[in-house]
Amino acid sequence: MKNTEITLSPDVEKQLNSHQIRFIKMAYQRIFFIEKNLDYEITPPHIRLLYLKELFTIFEELHKIKFARSNEGKMSLQTKQTLDEMKLIVAFIRNVVSHFPLFNTWDDIWISQDFSVKMGGTERGKIFKFLKHNEQRIPIAVQVIYKNNSVRQANFNYPQHLEQHQVVYLKDIISEEDGAIIVLAIMSEIF
Repeated sequence: MKNTEITLSPDVEKQLNSHQIRFIKMAYQRIFFIEKNLDYEITPPHIRLLYLKELFTIFEELHKIKFARSNEGKMSLQTKQTLDEMKLIVAFIRNVVSHFPLFNTWDDIWISQDFSVKMGGTERGKIFKFLKHNEQRIPIAVQVIYKNNSVRQANFNYPQHLEQHQVVYLKDIISEEDGAIIVLAIMSEIF
């Protein structure tokens, strides 16, 4: 992996010790590497899913380090939803991808209420609870505006009707590419 020089603002660096600064810089290098390699024409689907899982791991580790970053991300969000609502969507995606590690690709991932609840674990239960709570909500369209002024739109479609034994595919809620766009945009907003 080619090292890209990552700089933190002096205000951010004052809040951290040298180990945290080093970790944050390495984490950002890895995020940039993953973002660059999430190529939907070249990278095989099973590798892309591994990259997305790795993004969530990095996100969780960065979240443990409390620091206020400068607002100089590579992208910004334009949506009618609040940042907190967008974080819930990212948490939903993360929970599905992390707590159902039985699938090889994004398009293979499915969940159902009976499977989620009977598997146990609070995170699995939260996944279906989130969908049930938001059942019949209108789809969400998120515009991500990059620093070079290019714009991408990502769509999140809530299921319209859920039944106990119904299988819901993640790809029907959000495509893999849109999921990656939203996750990277939220990470950019937070870190």
